[in-house]
Amino acid sequence: MLHSIFLLVQPYLVGYVSRKISIKLAGSEIAYSALYSTVVSKSVIPIPFPKIFAIVWIVLYTLMGYTAARVKNTSPSLDSAQGLFYHQVQLVVNFAWCILFFGFQSPWLAFIDILLMIAAISLMMTKYKNVDKISYYLSFPYLIWVLFATYLNALVLI
Repeated sequence: MLHSIFLLVQPYLVGYVSRKISIKLAGSEIAYSALYSTVVSKSVIPIPFPKIFAIVWIVLYTLMGYTAARVKNTSPSLDSAQGLFYHQVQLVVNFAWCILFFGFQSPWLAFIDILLMIAAISLMMTKYKNVDKISYYLSFPYLIWVLFATYLNALVLI
């Protein structure tokens, strides 16, 4: 039970801490926000308002925690253990992306990182599919969002 609660909260902690570290490394909230605005302005896909990112991440963190807790509460199996392992891997890579991109302002390293994130999410979803179909389907918004973030990251490289 306690482990499931931790899985629910963990994505929020990862997002919060990585953002705080990134702001410190960028020098200020203003520098962080300026880079953020630059990324959003390069998109040919209309973004209605920059705060949409925060709203989307809240939904995604909720889904990430919920799906991991669901998988944790299934019958123990190799697929559930591996799915939860890849869940942890993608969280670590997600944590690093924000720091690489915004903190160190290194879009190339962040791009490599985000490709690893896509791989980890895909592997996680493959394992989830064998354990809990609902968790598998609820992971698609996260994968789609990370693919969109990959597009935005690539725009900065061009």
